[in-house]
Amino acid sequence: RSLRANDARKKETFSFDTVLPSSAGQAAMYNLIGRPVFDRLADGYNSCVIAFGATGCGKSHTIFGTNEDRGLLPRISETIFQNWNLEACQQMLVKVSYLELYNEKARDLLKPEDPDNGKAASLEVREHPKAGIFVEGLTRSVASNA
Repeated sequence: RSLRANDARKKETFSFDTVLPSSAGQAAMYNLIGRPVFDRLADGYNSCVIAFGATGCGKSHTIFGTNEDRGLLPRISETIFQNWNLEACQQMLVKVSYLELYNEKARDLLKPEDPDNGKAASLEVREHPKAGIFVEGLTRSVASNA
């Protein structure tokens, strides 16, 4: 699907792989995005979910959902721990990071704010010749359950 933006200065076309209607719930989002993420994890690949958009467009709702209608993160987490027998699998390690990029600043959402100034440290996005792109100082917490 495409969306054409008409602007007096220039015309741009934006392409989308899929567009869900506003009536689509969290289960539809999980089936479209979350289940394939789990499938890649099960194949041994690292995975990442990115929510991008303007303030108030529903990024946090998509990621977390509500108590009644869980979002992507709780559903993916539940799928991981329901479908893998962690005790029998000695080589599996689940690590989680939670990063916010806002106004070109990277912030670790798993690390509490500094109690002295009430702010979280701004992290640096770096590139290593062998490891690739990474965020220096980003928390990587081991998860043992959903």
